[in-house]
Amino acid sequence: EHELWLAAEVGPGITRRAAHRQVARATDRPGLRDVPAGPPTALSHLWDWFCVLLPDFAEGSGAGLQAEIEARFGMTARPFEIRLLLRLFEVAEKAREESI
Repeated sequence: EHELWLAAEVGPGITRRAAHRQVARATDRPGLRDVPAGPPTALSHLWDWFCVLLPDFAEGSGAGLQAEIEARFGMTARPFEIRLLLRLFEVAEKAREESI
């Protein structure tokens, strides 16, 4: 979601990311990193789940998500993992809608 926020235009042809970089250069303060940080290692399995499950759960419905994770990955997802996956699906849907 943060990456989408940074990619939003704040002026004609100027993204929020570019504006932040320009301010960082002008003020001699550290700016944004050029490469977004990946998920923490402890959560990398969630990113794997997300990539595999996105085609089936892109609309954000969590119905059957737990069962699907157990069937495909042999693991029982904890409640916070389900919530995070649902949030990722929402952000993916928002990005898809904005690109249309």
